[in-house]
Amino acid sequence: MKNWIKDNRKMILMMIAYSVISFVLILFHEPWRDEAQSWLIVRDLNVSEIIRQLQYEGHFLLWYMILIPFAKLGFPYITINIISWCIVNIAVWLILSRSPFQSFTKLLIIFSFPMIYLFPVVSRCYALVPIGIALLAITHEKRMEKPLLYMLSMWLLANTHVIMWGFIGVMLIDFLIEWSKNIKKRSKKENQKIAFSLLVVTILLLISALPLFGSLQTNESIHKDYSFDLAKVQAFIRQVKISLFSLFGSIDTISIIIYLLLLVICGYYELKHYPKNFVIMVISVLYQFVIYVFVLEVNEQKISTVLMMIVFFEWIQIGNSKKRINDFKSIILIGLLCINILYGFTFISQEIMRNYSSAKQTAEFINDNLDANSIMIVSDMPYCVSIVPYTNSAKFWNPQKEDYFTYVTWDKNNKMLSSDDFSEYEGKIKKSFQEEQKLYYVYVMNNKEKEQKYCEDLWINEQEKLGNFTRIYQSSDSIVDETYIIYAINE
Repeated sequence: MKNWIKDNRKMILMMIAYSVISFVLILFHEPWRDEAQSWLIVRDLNVSEIIRQLQYEGHFLLWYMILIPFAKLGFPYITINIISWCIVNIAVWLILSRSPFQSFTKLLIIFSFPMIYLFPVVSRCYALVPIGIALLAITHEKRMEKPLLYMLSMWLLANTHVIMWGFIGVMLIDFLIEWSKNIKKRSKKENQKIAFSLLVVTILLLISALPLFGSLQTNESIHKDYSFDLAKVQAFIRQVKISLFSLFGSIDTISIIIYLLLLVICGYYELKHYPKNFVIMVISVLYQFVIYVFVLEVNEQKISTVLMMIVFFEWIQIGNSKKRINDFKSIILIGLLCINILYGFTFISQEIMRNYSSAKQTAEFINDNLDANSIMIVSDMPYCVSIVPYTNSAKFWNPQKEDYFTYVTWDKNNKMLSSDDFSEYEGKIKKSFQEEQKLYYVYVMNNKEKEQKYCEDLWINEQEKLGNFTRIYQSSDSIVDETYIIYAINE
């Protein structure tokens, strides 16, 4: 043991430094609505109900199954962040102990913005991406000798998010082509093993995808316009710009030129020396952009999966041997990671100095100043979900549903609201609650649709003028643009 520690001192020190720094960041992080949503779903629903809920979520069951035991046993809310931290720490250990990169490159990878913050601290299903990439890279070298392990690594990565299905699909096709070319050279037993592995992963992928069937029709929050026109081209370009900003923190002209130049050089080198990998990477990235333009909006965690794919291809190209070498593209990778770390440092400093979300602060006001079992009237369910896990006994009621809620079901009740909707609220509230019940209205100042914000502002101003509403609280601003105002509803 002593000899092992002595031989791996540098790796152990990097691991400790990573674990401590990323855990400290968790202590400064206030989870927001997307983190709260998954925790509340597994806390308040049974397994069959969770599976049915997935048609509105668009996410796979695996992440929820990981959370279930902890939420059901009453663990504190911060547990969700500790879970993602543990998962990413395993991935970091695999990168440090099994990847062929030089120590400096390893250091840049694990302290890049996604690895030190986006995946371990902001707790979402993307936390599974690094470990999926690491396992796929480790099993890639002996994919034909141990196909089941390779296929299971693909299945794990496919279960992180639908944006990874383009990458997994092309990798599977590449595996099939490689197998078919050498099928006669392999023994019957080897071919049976490969065929069995392919069958297993196909069945598992189909099972994973089943709960998501119909999501495009049931989920009212995602895009539904599948036409292609000039506006879509402009949207595509806009998503590219946002993606560059998400990765590197700047979209000014000089920065874009530098980043694109690095990527073009990297792509040219890849095309020249590893054309197959270049094609896989291009198809995988284009698939993601199609998703961003037609279905889901891009964010930092989604686009950071591209950086992880770059790491994967560099990993398998250097090879899983003990010989630590670098090639020209590694220098480009190092450059991209350096820029990424600079952006990460800027963002993380904001996380430390400011609230990521104001939900925790708002919940503390509710817990400390309002009566137990206070009823919070909420029109903007998605943003107010952030508050729910922190509250002790407050209940949240939505006028559109005319019912209580904890998590959000992305159905027609989350449509953009008009002045007519708000004009009906007073009647719905009087109909549903007795006069002696203490009621509060929670208004969220955020970047919601301008028309809805305008309608809600008018309605609240009217209620204040009539003496029906009295403002009793306003949170500070936050990184994710959530400012909460609470009004006491007067009898």
